Amino acid sequence: MNTVKVEITSRETIKPSSPTPHSLQNFKLSLLDQLSHPVYVPFIFFYAPAKNSKLNPTDRIAQIKTSLSEILTRFYPVSERLKDNSLIDCNNEGVDFLEAQVSCSLQEIRRQPEPNVLNNFLPQGYVNGTKSPTEFQLAAQVNTISCGGITIDVCFLHKIFDGSMIGSFINGWAATARGSGESVTPIFSGASLFPPRVLPGLFPSNSSVAPITKGQGQIEVHDLVREMRSEITKFDSSYVRKMQADFGWGKPVWMSSAAMDFKNATVLMDTATGEAWVTLDEQDMPVFESNQEILKYASYC
Repeated sequence: MNTVKVEITSRETIKPSSPTPHSLQNFKLSLLDQLSHPVYVPFIFFYAPAKNSKLNPTDRIAQIKTSLSEILTRFYPVSERLKDNSLIDCNNEGVDFLEAQVSCSLQEIRRQPEPNVLNNFLPQGYVNGTKSPTEFQLAAQVNTISCGGITIDVCFLHKIFDGSMIGSFINGWAATARGSGESVTPIFSGASLFPPRVLPGLFPSNSSVAPITKGQGQIEVHDLVREMRSEITKFDSSYVRKMQADFGWGKPVWMSSAAMDFKNATVLMDTATGEAWVTLDEQDMPVFESNQEILKYASYC
């Protein structure tokens, strides 16, 4: 699949269903948030035509928009604007939301997925583009495919979205859409665990990182690494929050990432067969693809 035609039919800003309380209007970034690259991480969820659903594509999109507005109230920093790499100004600004028509079938997409082609499904300007992280922290696009299926495509700003929060957001959004009654309420404790710092540059050297406060004392970097290693040993499947992404018409038939604008990164996808989206420098990719140990267990698209 070399090309795909995507026609944008509408664009709007979706705001939280309830305003953020005044006491929460200044959301501090943690030190880890400050050090994160200001890049967008893409996810695409593919849904087959809803055979047993009473909702047509128009109704499904309306349900997606309403539930997005509701979940933004709980994930209140998501709809706001990044300021000076130190805090998020919470004034109910909203997120970018687009609708589009795509002239291809779901079978064509899945037969031979190509990262650069899949980028066409995403809100343009966020991945490999020119969008500033001070504009939107999340952008979503719903594509209606010619076969009757749809895709829900989301670009998450990595400043506040790690893998766990992405999973929580998608699960909470989907649960709200299908009216399951499940409550997903995030805990934003990063700034209390890793207080923000005044950083001289984007990525300070080790000598410029101040000791990290813990309780009434301080913890040195080597002690922090030791604690992190200890906690990682406790990590197992019970900690993993899978993205169910069932918005009321069944789980997606496929989930994917797309071509990303940062290298040396791997995104593990919880698909039926298991997938890894690996992004490397051009000169390193042939070495990776010819690794015999990897080829014993995997094939390449």
